[in-house]
Amino acid sequence: MRVLIVDDHPLFRAGLKALLYELDSDIETAEAATLREVDDLHNQGKIFDLVLLDMKLPDGEGLDVLRRVKEMFDVAIVAIMSATEDPHLIRSAIDAGACGY
Repeated sequence: MRVLIVDDHPLFRAGLKALLYELDSDIETAEAATLREVDDLHNQGKIFDLVLLDMKLPDGEGLDVLRRVKEMFDVAIVAIMSATEDPHLIRSAIDAGACGY
């Protein structure tokens, strides 16, 4: 399984990467801190099975981030990682194609 972790906090990405490795050492991970870095991975032809996405990045936030990532990696499952508990945002993210929040 190939997983892309998108979050602007390096310590969070590192912790999540370590957790995924403990769950299954065969999981391949890549990291991005910005939409620009996600776009670079897309332009390199990278393919992911799962994208773990923070919707608040330095160069974009909210549903726009989700939509752009879904466009770039249309076959990947996208799950949102967020501390925001707004029911409207959660429902909107699911409606926009996130598999979970």
